[in-house]
Amino acid sequence: MNAQRLAAVALVPFILIGMTPAARTAAAPAARYKPCSLLTAADLEAALSAKVTRGAQEGEDTDTQGTPLQGEPLDHCAWVLRAGQADVGAVLWVTRAVAPLPQLAAFWYPPKEELARQSGATIESVRLPGAECRLFKNGKHPLLGVAQQTWCLVTSKGLALSLEVTTQAPSPVAPQRVKNLLDRASSHLP
Repeated sequence: MNAQRLAAVALVPFILIGMTPAARTAAAPAARYKPCSLLTAADLEAALSAKVTRGAQEGEDTDTQGTPLQGEPLDHCAWVLRAGQADVGAVLWVTRAVAPLPQLAAFWYPPKEELARQSGATIESVRLPGAECRLFKNGKHPLLGVAQQTWCLVTSKGLALSLEVTTQAPSPVAPQRVKNLLDRASSHLP
């Protein structure tokens, strides 16, 4: 996956909010790591104080040549939720952990940060025990207007798990809430 392709991945929640479930299902190949089995709608609803409006949609990105992933599948599962008047998109990414967490973060975040800067967002780096997170605040998006995004990355059992939560709310979801969801997902790994 080249830098442009990886950067485009950051737009998935925005794109998913506007797509119909049938369109997402038709475009998504079967995933190898089965990320939809790692979180339930109840997990997301409790952690994000929101109601799932579009259930889990699973897919895989196999264009990882020329990156540290070297052809490893990058599977994802996406949900759309509603909190009051704000849409919330959640995407869980799973792939093989090809490096320790700090090196993964150094590979994972720069393309997303560049895309966020281009949309006018401010970026805040947050390090939690066992997690590298980024807050992308007040990014402008043509479909959503102003949006906030929290993205955290962890490693567990030889895998890298990343959860991005995008909201139209005035402030991003707290990184600790996203990390708690990743801990929950990690607990379901075989």
